[in-house]
Amino acid sequence: MEMLSSFGIVWGLDKSKIALSFCRKRGGFRHLTLGEVTDRTFKNDFFDVITMLDVLEHTEENATLRETNRILKPGGIMILTVPAYQWLWSTWDEVLKHKKRYTKHDLKTVVEKHGFEVIRASYMYSFLVMPIYFFRKLKSRNKTYESDFSTNPSIFNIFFTLLSNIERYLVVRGWVPFGTSLILVCKK
Repeated sequence: MEMLSSFGIVWGLDKSKIALSFCRKRGGFRHLTLGEVTDRTFKNDFFDVITMLDVLEHTEENATLRETNRILKPGGIMILTVPAYQWLWSTWDEVLKHKKRYTKHDLKTVVEKHGFEVIRASYMYSFLVMPIYFFRKLKSRNKTYESDFSTNPSIFNIFFTLLSNIERYLVVRGWVPFGTSLILVCKK
C-alpha cells in the first residue's frame, strides 16, 4: 500500500482486524475497510485499479471476480497473483487455507469468463519450482508443519534476491514459461 500510494489514493480491504491495525500503525493509511471482496462494500465502477496479490486462491473465485468486475471502472486494470500448479500443492497450502493453485490457462479462462481482457500473463519464481517441490514434500511428512517463512542465512536471501531481480526483467516481457506463482494484468 505504501508503494502504491505514490500513484493515488489507496484503499485496503482485509477480513482481519489485526492486519488492518498493523497497516494503520505502520503507514497511517486512512482508507482501510474490514470485510471481504464479496461484501458489496463499494459502489459500482469505484476503482481505477484493483490488485489481488495472493487473494483469489483463498476465495470463491466466481463470486470474487464478479464483484471485482462490478467495482472496477470500465477500462480499469486488475492485477492478480496466485500460486501456480496443483502438483505443487502441499501442507503449506492447507495451512494458508488455499482452495486451489492455478495454471496460466486456467486463470486466463476464469478471468475472461468474468469479462476481463488479459493484457499480460506470466509465471514467476521459476528458479524456486524444484527446491519448493522437494522442500515442501519433505516437510509435509512431519506431523507438525512449521512456517515456510523462517529466517534463512543472509547469503540465501542475497542469492534469491539477485535471481528475483533477473527474473523480474523477464516477467515484464512475459517470458517466464513456468514458476511457483502467476501474475495476470487484466483490463475490464
